[in-house]
Amino acid sequence: GSRQGKDERTTSPSSNFLLSHLQSIIGSPSFPYSSNSPNSLSPLLFLLHSFLRICSIPTGRPIRMGNACGRGKRPAASRDTSARDNEPRVAVNENESDRERDEKPAVTPSPKASMKRSSTPPTGAMVTSRTRASTARRPSTNRSPNASRARDREKEREREKAKEREREKEEEEDDPIQKFITYALNKGVSGLRAEFEELRLKTIPTKEQCSVFHMVANAQKNRYKDVPCSDDSRVILKELSMGTDYIHGNFCGTPKNPKRFICTQGPLPTTIVDFWSMVWQEGSEFIVMLCNFNEMGKVKCAQYFPPTQKETFVAGNAVITCESVAKQKWPGEVTIRRFTLDRIDVNQKRTITHLHWESWPDRGVPPIDATIQKLLQMVCRSSKPAVVHCSAGIGRTGTTVSIQIVTELMDSGKSMETGLGPFLIKMRKQRAGSVQNDQQYVFIHRLLLERYMSEEEKENAKFVKFAKDYDSFMV
Repeated sequence: GSRQGKDERTTSPSSNFLLSHLQSIIGSPSFPYSSNSPNSLSPLLFLLHSFLRICSIPTGRPIRMGNACGRGKRPAASRDTSARDNEPRVAVNENESDRERDEKPAVTPSPKASMKRSSTPPTGAMVTSRTRASTARRPSTNRSPNASRARDREKEREREKAKEREREKEEEEDDPIQKFITYALNKGVSGLRAEFEELRLKTIPTKEQCSVFHMVANAQKNRYKDVPCSDDSRVILKELSMGTDYIHGNFCGTPKNPKRFICTQGPLPTTIVDFWSMVWQEGSEFIVMLCNFNEMGKVKCAQYFPPTQKETFVAGNAVITCESVAKQKWPGEVTIRRFTLDRIDVNQKRTITHLHWESWPDRGVPPIDATIQKLLQMVCRSSKPAVVHCSAGIGRTGTTVSIQIVTELMDSGKSMETGLGPFLIKMRKQRAGSVQNDQQYVFIHRLLLERYMSEEEKENAKFVKFAKDYDSFMV
């Protein structure tokens, strides 16, 4: 009774009637071929039953075969199956044991249904050519639209990176600073020395270009006979001194200011009044002194200002009072003095800042550090011409002013692919003899390389060689 309904078959109404009729005949004692008869035809009836079962319609009513196939047992007690009439029934193989049937699932999907739900045929099902073709036609997950879009985005990023690298390369090629660095390193120390000598020979001024300098009346106003003063850019004094408007000083412009500097010689005892007259006339707020009063036993500059605090110095109508004195390390030591310039003839006063850098040797070069940069940053805060002098006003003075001019040129985007040669030619037209020797010319390059090159770029073999050759040259 625990497995009632296991042998149920689903048949059509006509099949039910035929089977019931056969059961009644077989169950009759008068039937000669009953299950109790030694000559049982149960196998034949089994075949007939199987045939009818195969031909049955799934919507028929269930019947119970019991021992109708002649298994030697009477049919099991009938149970009410009305509650299960509408439930789906599963066909059972008669050759399977009860245990095998118990272990099977209630409903086994057909191979066709499985194939509809999955591209993989069910286990044990025959894989037909249609199944294989259907599976082959299904698109691979590797070719999904999302994967394709991701690959397209990656390619687009690579193209953008390539364009960015190309732009950086073009900008580097157009960068005046990079062009200067490339030029200087390719030339090297020996190449720059040879270049300077060529430029020096090309920039020797004629007598006609320095006619005022060669005037007899002005001879006593010149510190050195071999350091001329160009006519075109000279400072013309409005207040005549000794019957002349001459002073050995020239305007030197930069890209930002055509009268940024006045380059002049160290004052002589006979030109101190002219010097302070020039400072007042041009409204200068800074004076830069790059020499000492005496160097190697020679007088390089007259004492033209009061050196100590509260001291006063008189130069014609000008009275100069030292208000303060301070030492500044940039890292080179620079003495900064604050002066009050009082013109007693017009009863007006101005403040002048005087910067004295004493450690730069004559015809030599200072250490490679930030001293010049700090000094120039300070004096360029004023829009008025800064007065810069050493002894002759061309070596240390010309080198310092040149550094500011080149810096402004590169910062403004001026091409430097041909180096500093064209600039030096122009500089020497303003102040004859500026940048006095090849040491100072190479120093300008070395200082600018130190300023503009990164630490990583300084590991370049060309820079290492340049720095080594520079140190050997300056010894």
